[in-house]
Amino acid sequence: MCGFVGAVGRRTLEPDWQEALTKANNSLSHRGPDGGRVERIHDPDGLLGHRRLSVIDLSIAAFQPMYDPVTGSALLFNGEIYSFPLLRKRLIDRGESFLTDGDSEVLLRSLRVFGLEGTLRDIDAMYSFAFVDRPNHRVVLARDRFGEKPLYWRRRNGVLTFASELRALRLLPGFDSSPNHEAAIELLRFETINPPRTIHPETWQLRPGTALLFPIEGDEPGPPTEVVHWDAAEEAATAARAPFDGSEDEAVTQLDAVLGASVNRRTISDVPLGAFLSGGIDSSLTVALLQRFSTEPVKTFTIGFSGPLDESPNARSIAAHLGTDHVELRLEPREALGVVEQFADLFDEPFTDSSAIPTYLVAGLARKKVTVALSGDGGDEFGGGYVRYRADRRIGRIPPATRRNAATLLQRIPARVLDKTLPRVAFGPLRGLHHRPGDRVHRFASLLGADADERYQSLRSLWPAAALIDGDRARFPVGSATGSSVHDRMLHDTSFYLPNDILTKVDRAAMAQSLETRVPMLEPATFRFMWSLPDDIRIGSNGKRVQKLLLERYIPRPLWDRPKMGFGIPLAEWLRHDLRPLGEDLLSEATAERWGFIRPEFLRAAWLEHQQGTKNNQHLLWAALVLHQWCERWAT
Repeated sequence: MCGFVGAVGRRTLEPDWQEALTKANNSLSHRGPDGGRVERIHDPDGLLGHRRLSVIDLSIAAFQPMYDPVTGSALLFNGEIYSFPLLRKRLIDRGESFLTDGDSEVLLRSLRVFGLEGTLRDIDAMYSFAFVDRPNHRVVLARDRFGEKPLYWRRRNGVLTFASELRALRLLPGFDSSPNHEAAIELLRFETINPPRTIHPETWQLRPGTALLFPIEGDEPGPPTEVVHWDAAEEAATAARAPFDGSEDEAVTQLDAVLGASVNRRTISDVPLGAFLSGGIDSSLTVALLQRFSTEPVKTFTIGFSGPLDESPNARSIAAHLGTDHVELRLEPREALGVVEQFADLFDEPFTDSSAIPTYLVAGLARKKVTVALSGDGGDEFGGGYVRYRADRRIGRIPPATRRNAATLLQRIPARVLDKTLPRVAFGPLRGLHHRPGDRVHRFASLLGADADERYQSLRSLWPAAALIDGDRARFPVGSATGSSVHDRMLHDTSFYLPNDILTKVDRAAMAQSLETRVPMLEPATFRFMWSLPDDIRIGSNGKRVQKLLLERYIPRPLWDRPKMGFGIPLAEWLRHDLRPLGEDLLSEATAERWGFIRPEFLRAAWLEHQQGTKNNQHLLWAALVLHQWCERWAT
């Protein structure tokens, strides 16, 4: 696991580029604390920088940039190729010999022997890489199927620059640090910025499952051609054309084999390895399978908070049942609150998912014991686990007129009144959307009057367009790909929410602690198998049926069968108390006017509603807070 930055361009890059790229490379030292290099290449002219977190083959011979001995092509690689032993054997059978025992050299040789598309089609991996392909006179940038590893780029004044994080690009000559207004509005509406757009103008991020080919035209890179090497909707359609026709029990056994093989491949490491354990279904299943393949107790890690969102007792019970070497850290609110002050530095694009705070803290806990940690992400997108899928399906069964009338009535009742009159537990479409009854009812009411696509927009959106300046420009991609509303939502989340929220959170939070994370669910064979299953086996009535049945083979149901909670923090209360001074500053009308994303009167109204308890506007306010915090830190 690493970070890299490079510049390829005119025949001779100006002298200030060497110093600037060295600083940019050092800015990625959290991604690669074990050493780094910056080297100049020629034909084409360029500078390549790399920082290394040593995981497989710890020798200096495995450092990068790495050069092909036959062609002189150069590689910068960030990630892990879990199937590299098999690929290495195929290459040896073709007459290749190796100087290292790691996966980077295997990738470098494979790109020459099997070509770009032949290599990317077959590997089980997470990655981003830059490849200066001398025989074909081009620069190749590529990103993995699901978007586990980031890659940003910019082409200006005859120079192509690229890096693992935006912070490195910002340090290179001629970078425009102003905020991209449309990207900021998209963030406020839908909580994520969708590639290829980034928070900066004229700076782009690769889409998951794509490669960009930049021809070297004369002395500089030309405009790129995009190659799609993997597409979730196409893969799901292919899997559905060959449906699983066995029994439910056979499906559970097959998932055990497929997912177990993925977990086992992700144990390859020359450094200590462990796993996150939240106590939820997917992390528990990942740890159970990991423990099955381990001859020693697996190291597991969890964070505990005081309050109703604390899942640490469940994680503790599951760890005890599986016999893991469990480490738990109990945190006081002030320790988590301290992360808020660092948020703009942890995420060098504004990032609105507050669960990044406990993710960062549990990654720091894990890094004291291990260098690699497995996580259970991806299970909700593949198994239909999110509450919004069930809410969308159930709401659609109610007649439209009934929905509109009920929505109007419910929205007129203040949230604080509902809190006093309703029990803490709500069922059906309300369950799990929010923790306070009033919040759940108001969220439910906001969905009632909409059609299917509007409901999806509502489920994903935060600020109403009327609250934003030019807010109507922001649209989250919707539309039918499969003819099934639930399937479409799952595929959209796989293509957008998973890479741009979940995987971004895990990558940035963990790499800020110099911890590599691996996600067994995000493996091609596992994806294809899950999408070959009929819905009554894969999803069932409450989501993730096949995963739950498999987990029950390893852990008794009472230890994990409970409502989905998520990796949450008491954000609503923090904004009313501990974070109130910061909020008064970053959510002020003056700040809103300075940056021009949100109409000041709407922002102030949302802030007052939250403080008075008439509405829970935590998600709106947090998104505005982190965007303004980021602007104050990074933007010009």
